[in-house]
Amino acid sequence: MRSGPKWEPPAKPVAAARGGPRRPRRRSGELQALILEAARSTFAEKGYARATTREIAARAAVAEVLLFRKFGSKAKLFAEAVLHPMVQFVRDWIDGMPTLLPITSAEEAQRSFLERLYDVASSQRGLLLTLFATSVFEPEVFESSTVVTSAQEVLDDLVRFTERQLVRYGVDPRRFNVPIASRSVIGMVLAMALFGDWLLPPGRRRPTRAQLLDELTRQVLYGGMNQRPKLARGGRGRSG
Repeated sequence: MRSGPKWEPPAKPVAAARGGPRRPRRRSGELQALILEAARSTFAEKGYARATTREIAARAAVAEVLLFRKFGSKAKLFAEAVLHPMVQFVRDWIDGMPTLLPITSAEEAQRSFLERLYDVASSQRGLLLTLFATSVFEPEVFESSTVVTSAQEVLDDLVRFTERQLVRYGVDPRRFNVPIASRSVIGMVLAMALFGDWLLPPGRRRPTRAQLLDELTRQVLYGGMNQRPKLARGGRGRSG
């Protein structure tokens, strides 16, 4: 009796053989960072209208459907990509500031905050201007965007942090409208970072970056007349 053909194990799927070893699975946070960086680069190069989610996905090396799964729409992805660095900066500052308080003066701490915020905004100047302009005609850029919600939450955290520091230095927070004051500081820095070419004088009269930040610091701490308030005992040399 003739025996049948010798048994052999089944061959591996062709797709797997051609694809080689599988790429290790990336974490959700890592994927989001890759997508946001790819989005920032694409929007900066092409603007909001001409940039496509397909290009962004290709640059991030992810499936296009993943963009919509994580961000919902191109408009929301745009808002997230542009605002995320600023939101993350303020959050990191609030979390890290307590470790700086014992070694920094009020002027040093406040100037450091304004300087870093100014630099973050300046580095995103074109994208921020595009975002604000686009939102006028396409409100969905901001509507129901998670990063806009995050921005409001981190501003609320900044208000509470400021109130705690005022109490620490013996200043009654009720003397100020802290929510408006905190947001006004952010607005002032954004105005100088985004509209400095229009607001500031040109040529030799234009202030240096250091002069601008020094004056912003004085305005925030002491007001327009640069009247230094008396700090509570033990509070001198520390920031609120």
